[in-house]
Order: sequence, then structure tokens, then C-alpha cells
Amino acid sequence: MRNLERLKPDIQEDEIEKVLALIEKEIDWNLL
Repeated sequence: MRNLERLKPDIQEDEIEKVLALIEKEIDWNLL
């Protein structure tokens, strides 16, 4: 159980980074 709890935050952070990267790309295109 502890291992799963440790992995969950890492997965969430990775997903957030992917979403932020996509948002940044969208913003760049909108500015162009």
C-alpha cells in the first residue's frame, strides 16, 4: 500500500507536466 501511495504523486506530477506542456504549445500558437 505504501508503495502505491508513493507512486501516485509521481504519476500526478508527470500528468500535470504533460498538460502544462500542451497548454504552453497552445499559448505559443495563439500568440503567433
